[in-house]
Amino acid sequence: MQCITLKIDGNLGEMDARAASDGLGALIDILRSIDHEDTAIVRLRDLRAGSAVMTVEAPDDLVESVVDGLGVLTDERILPRGWNQKTIEGVKALVRVNRRDGVKGLAVSGLDRRHLVDEELSRLADEVRASQPQALGTITGLLHGYNRPKSEPPHGRIRDESTGASVRIDLANDLVSKVLPLLDKRVIVRGIVRYDPWTGAIDRILLRGIEPAPVLSKSPVSSGVGILKSLFPPDADSVSLIREVRDAQ
Repeated sequence: MQCITLKIDGNLGEMDARAASDGLGALIDILRSIDHEDTAIVRLRDLRAGSAVMTVEAPDDLVESVVDGLGVLTDERILPRGWNQKTIEGVKALVRVNRRDGVKGLAVSGLDRRHLVDEELSRLADEVRASQPQALGTITGLLHGYNRPKSEPPHGRIRDESTGASVRIDLANDLVSKVLPLLDKRVIVRGIVRYDPWTGAIDRILLRGIEPAPVLSKSPVSSGVGILKSLFPPDADSVSLIREVRDAQ
């Protein structure tokens, strides 16, 4: 187990109390996002006043990935190995702590290294997220989740039949009414698929359309003609599809 520390600069009595809870929560989310089994135990190791200084203890590989990754993100401006969309979201959540009343700065330190957490880091995170490989595609599976948090757009989750993985679905507000009636049903979702550049696995899909999946048939498939036509709207053409992928970047 290794220690990693979050320091929130500011004066006690002037700092919004939510800065500490938000900062610690974001750091834990970043650590756990790298654990693909999501079973890592993160323990609080130390708390100090003056400025808010919080130290947690986590498995060696997670701490090393976070500390090394912050350096890679800052210096090389690429997605650090082992990081994913959830890690990037955690970094951005950590940066937002700077906006709380009384906060004068943030830093994460571990393994004898220290990284500032500021708006420049958030900008780099956005650049990296936009550079993720993506393409138009579809996912078939069980629509098993929906969430509408106050701080971000609504999203759902689908259990991909081809891999068994649970994939996040990002959706606009005007598509919520189409998603809710299909919860806990087998569906086909269509949209912009983003891939993890290190593993090639689907990271998430930006929803463009959703429909009930046809009932599975035991009959052999006699022909593949016309399969691709069902993936996209009937009025879609190649130019508009390419433009859609480009505009989503």
